[in-house]
Amino acid sequence: MEEAGYVKILEVVSPDCFYVRPEAMSNEFEVFEQKLQKAYENPPMGVSNIQDGLIVVKNYGRFQRAKVLQILNESDNDNLEEQDLRIQAFLIDSGYTVTVAIRHCFGIIPGFSEHNPTYALKCSIAGIKPASPRSDSTDAQTGWSKKALSYFSAKICYSPGKVKMIRRPDIDNDITDPGSILVDLELTDRVADGPFAPMRKVVYLISQKLKQEGYAEMKTNLSDVMRGLNMLEGIDDETCSSVGGGADSSALDTSASTIVSHLEAKREVVKSWLPSAIPTNELNDFFKIRATFVDSRCQIYAQKHEDRHLLRQMRHFFAAEYGKEDDGFDHGDDDIKEEWEIDEACVARFPVDGEWYRATIVKRMDSERYTIFYIDFGHAYNASKKDLRLARFFGDEPALAIRFVMDGVISKNPVSPIEWDDQVSNDLYNFINYRNMNADSSLYAAIVREDRRYPLAARFKFSYKSESVGGGKKTVYLDKWFVKLDQGKFGPLDIDFYRKDFDFEAFDFNGVSYVKADDA
Repeated sequence: MEEAGYVKILEVVSPDCFYVRPEAMSNEFEVFEQKLQKAYENPPMGVSNIQDGLIVVKNYGRFQRAKVLQILNESDNDNLEEQDLRIQAFLIDSGYTVTVAIRHCFGIIPGFSEHNPTYALKCSIAGIKPASPRSDSTDAQTGWSKKALSYFSAKICYSPGKVKMIRRPDIDNDITDPGSILVDLELTDRVADGPFAPMRKVVYLISQKLKQEGYAEMKTNLSDVMRGLNMLEGIDDETCSSVGGGADSSALDTSASTIVSHLEAKREVVKSWLPSAIPTNELNDFFKIRATFVDSRCQIYAQKHEDRHLLRQMRHFFAAEYGKEDDGFDHGDDDIKEEWEIDEACVARFPVDGEWYRATIVKRMDSERYTIFYIDFGHAYNASKKDLRLARFFGDEPALAIRFVMDGVISKNPVSPIEWDDQVSNDLYNFINYRNMNADSSLYAAIVREDRRYPLAARFKFSYKSESVGGGKKTVYLDKWFVKLDQGKFGPLDIDFYRKDFDFEAFDFNGVSYVKADDA
């Protein structure tokens, strides 16, 4: 089986025992089952030696492969006719146990033996165990609380999106059953931040969710649990997750191999982050981006679309490393610092979604608060000291936020062409922010000048599905739209205006670009 892929949940006993069928097996299974039903239209008579090996049972009108577990009433009444005996059998392609009359059991026809693949895989969530006893009762058979079992079953069986299974053979989970595969499950949920906010997709690992809800606890140390984690392929949604984005089956070179390099051991403290890498795309060649912020000078901060894979990996790792504010677990104080230096790298909790992201210390406000700059999103925030941690990982990954300006568009301010009204920059941000886009909308940028220093002069286009063109894609160029709405005007843009140093403290730190003299 592949290291990661979508699966269908067949049967759930507990986080230590559940059965799935990979989507990659679906077509093969359908063909196999059709052949099985046809072969047993006239089933062979009787079953010999049913205690051993494989049989076929008729269950709810369909024939299925099974293994006999026990004969239920063989010793209850010696006078029972053989056809009245009932057996308990495990359906090897469905993952659950049934009780059937022996008259509905048949011998296996050659070609359908156990040498064929089993289409139900037995799995166990790696690296976790039941949490310490809670107030609710514990299930004697599984060792998990009944609330945990109900929660786990509901989450994986009724996920709004597809369920992805990630193989975790690297984890020692103390599983005595050699037939059980160690995995984690990647699930999706739909949430809204308010009564009028659009629904957005949140992606998470079930192991982390069980720990966050207090139903499970870590079974092994963090580096063992995270090692080899192949995060998130095959999901594509522009509104995916809280601050990060979706993923698809492309650009997987930033999955397992990237994250493993960050998790081998506790690393030295990262003093400063690498600057963002300037795109090498050809001039006027549009590439897909995700706009994350627009500052008071209408500078557009955006990530390259493919970088959303890495961003989500970092978010998942930081969640495991630093935890949630109310997750009830002790994550230690090794990474807490009393005094921070200006320009020092850190990892900071973003209070809006509670997640951790890479940041840089910009200013000390008082003994308890600092102004920080989120390097992967391009905006600053006033953060409490308790929400800052030493940075030890991903120090070799450049900042993901790329700084652009619309080429040939200037403000209507008669004094300065780069000073914009706050409402204008806010409206632009709300229009192009990737979290406000649906799955049918995309934003593209094309660098238009040979001078590739920040900010990059670029042209932008917005593509979306429109009924006016029969449900096809319609394209709007951002500069034309901007001027048409009287938000700005066309004019010669001197990029050097943006590259001059300016008084950083003169700006609102909840919405300002972090521009330094050496950025030029």
